[in-house]
Amino acid sequence: MSTADAQDLKLKKVGDAATLRIMSCELMKIGTYPEIQFAGVDATGVVWSVKVPQRSADRQLERLNLTYKTAVGQTLTISRSPNAQVPSKPFWDVVVADMPVTAQPFVSPSPAAPTSVDEPPLTRREQAAPPNIKREPGEKTSTLYARITDHVLTDIVPKYKAQGIPVTMEGTAAIVATVFIQANH
Repeated sequence: MSTADAQDLKLKKVGDAATLRIMSCELMKIGTYPEIQFAGVDATGVVWSVKVPQRSADRQLERLNLTYKTAVGQTLTISRSPNAQVPSKPFWDVVVADMPVTAQPFVSPSPAAPTSVDEPPLTRREQAAPPNIKREPGEKTSTLYARITDHVLTDIVPKYKAQGIPVTMEGTAAIVATVFIQANH
C-alpha cells in the first residue's frame, strides 16, 4: 500500500466527502495555487488522494490543532460544505473521525427490485428521510460525528443494500455530513 498508487478523488460539490486514514500530506504546486495532497487509505484498503487548496488546508488543520506532520496517521473526513456567499465555490472542511474507516464509495441510488418478499422497496420519502438525531447539550463534535456515522452505517446503509442500491464511501460520507449538518441546526 503506497501513496504512489493513490487514486485521485475529486471533491467538487457540496456533500462530497472522503474519510481516510492519512498516510501523507504533501505540497503540490500544480497550476496557479498551491495544493496539499492528502493521501490515505479507506476501509477497503484503497489508497486515495484528495487535493485541497493550501490556504484551506492550513486553516482547517490549524482549527484541529494539527500540522501536516501530525495529520499523518489520523483518520480525517475531508468534505465540501455550502458557501452562502458564493454557492458555486463550496467551503472545504476537515474533521477528525473518531471511528475506524468502514464505508464503501457511494453511487447515486437507483431504483431496484426488493431482495426479499418480506421487505418492500423503500419509498422515495423513506430514502430521503433524515434520522432524528440532534446534538445533546455539551456533546463533543467528535462524539456526535461518531454517533451519526454509527447510525448511518448500521441503520441507513443496510436499508439501501437490502434494496440492491449500491452504497459507496463518498455517498456514505455525504449522508453522514448531511445528517451532521442537520443535527447542528
